[in-house]
Amino acid sequence: MADEDLSQDAKFNAGISIALDIFNTFRQGRYFASTGDYLNWHIYLEANERQMSPRFRVKEDANEELRKVHEKGMPFFKKYVKKMQHDKRVKQELYDNVKSYLIEYEECLIYWRDKFGYGMPLKEDMRKAAWR
Repeated sequence: MADEDLSQDAKFNAGISIALDIFNTFRQGRYFASTGDYLNWHIYLEANERQMSPRFRVKEDANEELRKVHEKGMPFFKKYVKKMQHDKRVKQELYDNVKSYLIEYEECLIYWRDKFGYGMPLKEDMRKAAWR
């Protein structure tokens, strides 16, 4: 019985660690979003997608929604990256399209993060908190 409680506590603590890691990655990405650094913002969004990828693989509707977001916005982002690499002027319309894509990408990831249960634990789970 004691081993089972220990196992539940370990799972809970691992869940807290994963949730905090995902939260911090989103927070770092938001910093780059606020500064207009779309390349780094995208890097942090991809990092979150990788962290949640085990769930995306088994959840077909989540994977399909993410695919649609990428299909719609990735051409703009690739064009933006190419222009940035060659130090070419980027038109405002392209900035707006890339920003819209990244916002939609982030919103999709946040929605599925919450659906997958990668948010913080529920109030009733607090009795198994990590500091206990």
